[in-house]
Amino acid sequence: MGRNSAMIVAAAAAALPGASTCARAAPCTMANLASYISGANATCTVLDKTISGVSASAPFVESLATVVPVTVANDPGLEFMLTGFSTAGGVESATITFTIAAPASAPMTDASNAVTGSATGGGAFGASEVLSNGITLAASNLTPLSAPPFQRERRASP
Repeated sequence: MGRNSAMIVAAAAAALPGASTCARAAPCTMANLASYISGANATCTVLDKTISGVSASAPFVESLATVVPVTVANDPGLEFMLTGFSTAGGVESATITFTIAAPASAPMTDASNAVTGSATGGGAFGASEVLSNGITLAASNLTPLSAPPFQRERRASP
């Protein structure tokens, strides 16, 4: 039986450029995933970005997954620290979804997905992220970073 430990850094699952919120939510704090699903961090901010709509699918034990806000200027997001995934020659899959709303004055212009950690017994792990513009970011312990540029709209010159 392998035991996997991973840290997944997700900049955005769904980016809503130009979206705004009427009232600014409280800052996101380091907490277990359950707090982001229905607790104090259900709607919160990382710098000027608003995080909301967090959900997770099995086999997560929300109290064993830790979420850490990433407060790097011009690169805010969430870090998900997951431990204890065990497989006996099989595959475990789980999904975390959330929305990041960006103010019109500071729209999202890029996203990244990274993983770190180890797997025993020759195991592998990874994370994929689908953005609202259709770009998929995929990273694994074999390819730890995915950060392609956003596709920009091109306009024809008159």
